[in-house]
Amino acid sequence: MLVLLLLIAAPVKAQVTMHKMFSNHMVLQRGVEIPVYGYADSDDEIAVTFNSFVKKATVVDGRWKVIFPSMNAGGPYELRIQDGNGNEILILDDILIGDVWVCNGQSNMNFPLSKTSTFEDDKSLFTNDNIRLFKVDRNIASSPKEDLDGGNSGWKVSETSTAGSFSAVAWYFANKLVAELAIPIGLVHASWGGTNAEKWIASDAVHGELNYVNEDYNTFVEGYPTRRAALDAELNQWEIENANNAGALVPASLKEPKISSGSGEADDFSRPACLYNAMIHPLSASPIKGVLWYQGEGNSSNQLNAALYKNLFSGLITSWREAWGIPDFPFYYVQLPGFRSPSELPNTTDVWPVTRKSQYDVLALENTGMAVAIDLGEVDDIHPVNKKPVGQRLALQALEKSYHTGVLSDGPRFESVTFDETSVTVTFSNIGTGLVAKDVLLDTYQLSATQLSGFAICGSDGNYVWAEAKIEGDKVVVSSPTILNPAGVSYGWGDFPLCNLYNREGLPTAPFIKQDPTKIVVPLDTTFGPYTSDCTIEFDIAPTSTWHSIKIVPKTGGNAYSTRLILQGNKTIKIYDSESVSSFVYKTDGTKYNVRMSMFFDGLETPLVSVEIKEASESNWELVFDKEPQANILSVGMIQIEGSNTPALNLSNINTYTGILSTRKSKVSQDFRVVPNPVKSTLNIDTSLKINAVEIFAVTGQLLQRKSSYEAVIHSVNVEGLPSGIYILKMNSASGILTTRFIKSETL
Repeated sequence: MLVLLLLIAAPVKAQVTMHKMFSNHMVLQRGVEIPVYGYADSDDEIAVTFNSFVKKATVVDGRWKVIFPSMNAGGPYELRIQDGNGNEILILDDILIGDVWVCNGQSNMNFPLSKTSTFEDDKSLFTNDNIRLFKVDRNIASSPKEDLDGGNSGWKVSETSTAGSFSAVAWYFANKLVAELAIPIGLVHASWGGTNAEKWIASDAVHGELNYVNEDYNTFVEGYPTRRAALDAELNQWEIENANNAGALVPASLKEPKISSGSGEADDFSRPACLYNAMIHPLSASPIKGVLWYQGEGNSSNQLNAALYKNLFSGLITSWREAWGIPDFPFYYVQLPGFRSPSELPNTTDVWPVTRKSQYDVLALENTGMAVAIDLGEVDDIHPVNKKPVGQRLALQALEKSYHTGVLSDGPRFESVTFDETSVTVTFSNIGTGLVAKDVLLDTYQLSATQLSGFAICGSDGNYVWAEAKIEGDKVVVSSPTILNPAGVSYGWGDFPLCNLYNREGLPTAPFIKQDPTKIVVPLDTTFGPYTSDCTIEFDIAPTSTWHSIKIVPKTGGNAYSTRLILQGNKTIKIYDSESVSSFVYKTDGTKYNVRMSMFFDGLETPLVSVEIKEASESNWELVFDKEPQANILSVGMIQIEGSNTPALNLSNINTYTGILSTRKSKVSQDFRVVPNPVKSTLNIDTSLKINAVEIFAVTGQLLQRKSSYEAVIHSVNVEGLPSGIYILKMNSASGILTTRFIKSETL
């Protein structure tokens, strides 16, 4: 009986744990109520003591939560948890009160301090008790999680032994804030290299104009069985060929993908919001000061995706603010730096400037800021090692806009433009104490302060040329002797632009492009035939062949027209209309014609090469390249075969053009056309493919219109709301993406 009484009287400790965000050395957000929460295995009462305050909570459904009053920056403090019997269950120590910033993105946010160019020089700064970091383990989920999965190593204090593993951008941001504000800064680092924004946006935000994210994913999932079967067949063939090779390793490309499959299963890394669900949503119950973001590379595969990034990124910011219940918390991000080789001539075909424009346009959201990094890139490395100024420029955004210290955080920004008969005048804001051309080293390219670089202008044809630029107060006057009555102006518009306009405070100008649409003239050359792909373009396999040519089969006859063929790696071929004509056919004698065309190797245009048309007749001819293509060919561009009135080759009467393009695919055929073209009101899509989404873009990359239907096939799109001009049409189907162009005209 005595033993039984003793057993009854003996207190039993509840199994109490905390959300994985809580650990020794953590930083809690100052100036707001502080929630502390976790889990328990019994419906007991929990008592939590922190900074002389004691709060109690009852466990409900295995969860408990207490809320402490707002506190000022300070510490260190101890946090103690007791059960209802007064048993000490858990003690956390060395907790600071300060500002907490979530740091997110892809590999450039993940880039460690130890790999930066300034690591050795700044080692003396690494021991700083006021800088602390919590790194979220990488994980995915098909629905929003309450807590983080994985080990999660807890909060770390910045020391010589630990700082090297910190995000470099985040650490330099925090170091500058601590130096200026003398408060603790907590960094919650959640990033994953190579990821796109679709994975980080909350699923609740993917609707309306962002519904295409789900549609594209569903289409991708639909194709998974076919992709899986093809991969299995390749794997089976590999196993047969290596049956007697015991040491052979299965190529990574043939292994069953664990998470990046597009299978539609819970572990599908292609699923929208999969990273938000696992790595961001579990953080949203804890107050924060704001967010730092360095991402965009993963959404820069082409100009169309780059243009879509504006709405996608805006939706992401709004969805995170809604998740935290803080509708306007600061969101500061990095505009993409320069990458790849500079262009010898101005162009509007590069992708990264379109992404940068999308990032710039997101500044329309309240309480956002953008650190311009156009001068901090590297030609051959997508991961620049000089992260110190990136973090410091983000800190300037916070110091001016969140902490109101009076510093200038932005470089010059485009304000307005005036087009005159011989020049363009651009007015800037954020000029600080004045505009300057700066001596600057962009990777290995040295620019001089004696010459303002990076400006280009165009005439009515939309073709840009490099221009002379002069600073006049808060304005820059741009001109070129080759352009009369200019219609457009750009600055820093390229993947790796050589530009050097700054304010005297040393902050660079954000790139921009502006046009006067009333001055851009698109000639309707009806003698040249249709402006869009009204044909079938076929590619046949010739694995041993060292030459390339094409087969074009018009549906209705008529003249041929300009077409661009984009070869991506060894497996994908995309077909585009060219935006300009730079090649032509010319007669050499009565039976032969030569085609001149541009070829691109490693992204650089080589001199025009000759292509001979053999056995020319009204029913058959063949294109044969006189230059052997290389394995690393990226594209064959702007092929044009013009009509001719000569008896030997009257292209306007030819219905079948034959030829072969050597690729690794057995055969690719896309059959489509859009009519009428030019169009006034309704554009009809004539194709055997199932088109479930149609997007219309300006030639500069901005998304103007979208129509989608996952269940039905789209046969037409209304364009009455578009002004006259030339546009890009993107059509999504289960078979792939078709891109062409059309002309809107009010005079038809």
